[in-house]
Amino acid sequence: MNNTVTIGKWGNAQGLRLPKLFCDALGIGVGDKVTVSLEDNKIVIENLLEQHTISSRMKNDWDGKPLKAYEVDWGEPVGKEIW
Repeated sequence: MNNTVTIGKWGNAQGLRLPKLFCDALGIGVGDKVTVSLEDNKIVIENLLEQHTISSRMKNDWDGKPLKAYEVDWGEPVGKEIW
């Protein structure tokens, strides 16, 4: 896959627009995080696949241990509840 793009000014930096075909092939879209590296004089863009796993999405909220279920007392029925 080859495509010619023009590097433009983006604030004090430079930027380029990725063709939709490239983004679709990588499985990335607006707002996704990618890694950008330089390898053998080439810019390499890789999708951060771990952002799509459950464990990576929960890494700040869950320690990996099974959650303990507990019963909640909601009080006496106040309407036409069945229980």
